[in-house]
Amino acid sequence: RERFRRFYFSLYEYYLRHPKEFLFLDQYASSPFITKIDRDDQAKLNQPIIDFIRKGVITMQLRDMPTRLLWAVTQAQVHALVRLHLQNEMLIDLENLTAGFNVCWEGIKKQ
Repeated sequence: RERFRRFYFSLYEYYLRHPKEFLFLDQYASSPFITKIDRDDQAKLNQPIIDFIRKGVITMQLRDMPTRLLWAVTQAQVHALVRLHLQNEMLIDLENLTAGFNVCWEGIKKQ
């Protein structure tokens, strides 16, 4: 749980430190301009994350479900919090970030 929390918080903080890049990549990921090469490059970049999540499944810390699905759920939630903060819709302070993490964790942890 603690390693995953550090990962979740680090991902959030990274996106906040690089808001222009976050917004660009968020838009680009949904564009029709992405090619198979782009997807393959992204898969290579995400491999350490996939390996980290897979280890959580193997050690029975995370639900036994596809690692890419666990990553998608986690990433989508972090992205939503970053967007709320960047668009000044909600202050994502430590309390709110922790609450967001707890909701995510309850959804992906092994029951």
